[in-house]
Amino acid sequence: MVTYSCEDENLRIIYSLVEFKSTVNRTVGRKHAGSAPNEALDLQRPRQPDGTANSVRTLAPKWILAIVVTPSLALAAQQPTPRFVAVESQAGLSFVHDHGGTGRFFVWESVGPGVTVLDYDTDGRPDVYAPQGAPLEQGGPKPRPPVNMLFRNLGGRFTAPIELAGYRDRAAAVAGDSGYGMGAAAGDFDGDGHTDLYLTNWGANVLLRNNGDGTFDDVTARTGVGDESWSTAAVWIDIDADADLDLYVTNYLDATLDNHLTCRYGTEAVESYCGPAVFDGVADRLYRNEADGTFADISLAAGIANAEDGKGMAAAAIDEDGDGYIDLYVANDTRANFLYRNNRNGGFEDVGMFSGTSMSGDGRPQAGMGIVWDDLDGDGDPDLTVTNFQDDYNVLYRNEGGFYFDDSAAAGLRGPSLAYVGFGLVGFDPDLDGDRDLFVANGHIYDVREHYDSRLSYAQQNQLFLNGGAGVFVDASEAAGLGHTAPGVSRGAVAADLDGDGDEDLLIANNAGELQLLANGAWAADSVAERRSIHIRLVGRNVVREGYGATVTCRVAGRSSTHRIISGGSFMSQGDPTVLCGLGDALEASVQVRWPRGGQDLVAGIEAGETVVITEGRGVTARRSR
Repeated sequence: MVTYSCEDENLRIIYSLVEFKSTVNRTVGRKHAGSAPNEALDLQRPRQPDGTANSVRTLAPKWILAIVVTPSLALAAQQPTPRFVAVESQAGLSFVHDHGGTGRFFVWESVGPGVTVLDYDTDGRPDVYAPQGAPLEQGGPKPRPPVNMLFRNLGGRFTAPIELAGYRDRAAAVAGDSGYGMGAAAGDFDGDGHTDLYLTNWGANVLLRNNGDGTFDDVTARTGVGDESWSTAAVWIDIDADADLDLYVTNYLDATLDNHLTCRYGTEAVESYCGPAVFDGVADRLYRNEADGTFADISLAAGIANAEDGKGMAAAAIDEDGDGYIDLYVANDTRANFLYRNNRNGGFEDVGMFSGTSMSGDGRPQAGMGIVWDDLDGDGDPDLTVTNFQDDYNVLYRNEGGFYFDDSAAAGLRGPSLAYVGFGLVGFDPDLDGDRDLFVANGHIYDVREHYDSRLSYAQQNQLFLNGGAGVFVDASEAAGLGHTAPGVSRGAVAADLDGDGDEDLLIANNAGELQLLANGAWAADSVAERRSIHIRLVGRNVVREGYGATVTCRVAGRSSTHRIISGGSFMSQGDPTVLCGLGDALEASVQVRWPRGGQDLVAGIEAGETVVITEGRGVTARRSR
């Protein structure tokens, strides 16, 4: 989270001009190759010996502003825009994050939380898990309500299970944990058909086994996965293709009560949270599932014990290279990001530098926080997007045959992200046109920034970027209604069809704020024709039940969209593994599922409004219509 000062607005004009030129080039059919795009983006300002930025002379005339704005407005006018409305109160999602702030500025207070979607009761509806902070007394977290909360989806309305009868005790009922919560990862580690939860904490992590009757048991000690570091994200991943879930845990900073520091900023020396530079990193962990109810720590043997190189904030897992083995991407704060390619013998090789995904296009480590790893330009291979710090930019690495290049400006993401600190990142299809759009959850880390720099704010507006085709995005935040929601200190974010109406809604976790549910329920343009969708759920037989690593291709009216079943992603969060395919105004679609261990299932004639379950090697095993 190291930043540089950016007082000169002409720098933003230059970024926008590059974005405009790149967009025009893409529109007329040119394609970047080699390092050419990165040369255009090398706009890092010169530095003084003390690290401050030199001033920048005006390098472009003022009329450039008019040129820059025009194409974005034109593109926005051509795209129908979904409108989001805050409905958490009406939906019964009553949750306020408590970071336990003491006025001492413990750095972990400012980082969480994430949010996780899972179907814990196997009724086909996505439920919601919200991690909670805790106050610090007598040297450690003090157990007290409210703890982490699990909300059951009753069909667009939610209730906390403590309100239901028949649970053994309060902690089990809410899958609660009184530790200092960060995030949660959902997966069926024991293969019994019920989704379990792994909780990341500042302090000891927790594994909760789903008993299948609405209760959970704490099996941390028995399984051996109670890492006591400051963990941020976790992903369930089958590293060795044995059809059970192993566990990767990203760890962040060596920040404790004993080595606590505060930092001062600006000419008035205002006290606030320190950034990551003053703390050492902590090695990530990889646990192999031994298939006997226990896990083995194989971090060193697998080559991912990286305390000196990483300060992990988020992780995502897909089969990136199509070899049938799951690969990993880890976003690090002020350190080079990792792209761990699975070497098929239980270990990984970091190919981040070689692949072009470890740093910005001009060769700088960024403050990686949120991840989307999906096909953004419609060419079938997975691209990468990572959120970063204010006065830096959210980066899009476009995939060209396994090699990536920084195409952030051409994609329309560079300029609009400069004023924000991006955390949660969601790739989804809210307008149901068949391509992947992006939602960014923003919020600063330092809660006193506005006191010494009027350009900065702690609470920030979130953003929606609509994909205009081929992975070029336009900022549609205002048209989508995000300007009508109060700015927040947003962290984790995920998308899921929470109300069962066929489109994806948004869940946003806010630091020291309410859990937000933004329903995707209305269109900004009355002339938009009705748009439709189908939902695909996978069940693995020779691979893990969740189908992680599988690829789903939806074919609709002569076009196709490719979706990879991802574990993790966003920021300390996990979304719904259900694939939503937007049909536009088409009435049906065909689907191809390619499974990680080989084999495929082809299903034709899936009608708009249907949810189908495709079981590996058996095709459609269940279906229902809305």
